[in-house]
Amino acid sequence: MGDVPKLAELVGYQLHLTSLAVLRDAREALAVLGTTPAQVTAVAFVRDNPGCDQSSLGRFLAVNRSAAMKMVDRLADSGWVERRAGRDRRSNGLHLTAEGRVFLGQVLARLGDVDAALTEDFSHEEVATLLTLLARLRAAAGHEFGAAASDLEPEDIKHPHRR
Repeated sequence: MGDVPKLAELVGYQLHLTSLAVLRDAREALAVLGTTPAQVTAVAFVRDNPGCDQSSLGRFLAVNRSAAMKMVDRLADSGWVERRAGRDRRSNGLHLTAEGRVFLGQVLARLGDVDAALTEDFSHEEVATLLTLLARLRAAAGHEFGAAASDLEPEDIKHPHRR
């Protein structure tokens, strides 16, 4: 048997610990707006994939059909997403509503504040490098979402608390 790595040396484990802390802060920030990180992720997915169906949303969120249906019901009941005729008679296409756009703007601003606090000791270049590395890890893990960090330049990274 080879050397067994220490947990502190495992990138995945360190990402997991970081994710727990970041999600805790995000949940606290979003609770004020009556939403959760999962709901924000779902609304952002619908925004980025207009006309997507419930199944594709469920695959993206890694949840079963029942959980995806419940999520879409919550988003529709909140007025953030609407169902329209889909690509065939058996499916509905999901679309962001005007209210959903306003909602997403509010939550992204709040999450931007959380992110700025998290990275306040980082330079713009360090944040850009971190985003690039995280995008590469996500791609290696087979999960893509949103703008590729490699497409970002350091000056594109906005930090609300920095001048």
